[in-house]
Amino acid sequence: MIESKIIHCKAIGAYIYIWISKQCQVAYVGQTHAKAGVVTRAAQHVRPNGTFRARLEDIGIDWDTINDWRILTYELPSKQEFLSLESSYRLAVEYLVQIRLYQIQAKINPKLRIVSKVTYTVHAKKQSIINIADEIIVQFIEKYNGLK
Repeated sequence: MIESKIIHCKAIGAYIYIWISKQCQVAYVGQTHAKAGVVTRAAQHVRPNGTFRARLEDIGIDWDTINDWRILTYELPSKQEFLSLESSYRLAVEYLVQIRLYQIQAKINPKLRIVSKVTYTVHAKKQSIINIADEIIVQFIEKYNGLK
């Protein structure tokens, strides 16, 4: 049996999410503002042609053989720049979170191979965006190191 907990799910919201498996030491960073949040986006990732599944196949990992997948979700502020269809602010946070994940490898156990691809946007230079990404990483380290 696999237990999934949905702690918070709004009709409209913006999120950064990190799929992780300690078993295969893999992470995938993404962003969404989809209705039903990360739940909707997660379903898209696990389809046979899903982006995350494809990234795993690229490195020789079969999605179906991993039994410890988790999604860590971080809600972005309820501001128009994050909630709009235009994604450059969400992409900036996603970009910084992935860069920070590379930088914190010495602080987590086991280390992670990051398989997602991110896009830089000029908003990544803004202090408010940097602060959000840094807070996500602080929460990530705490949560990840506590997972069994």
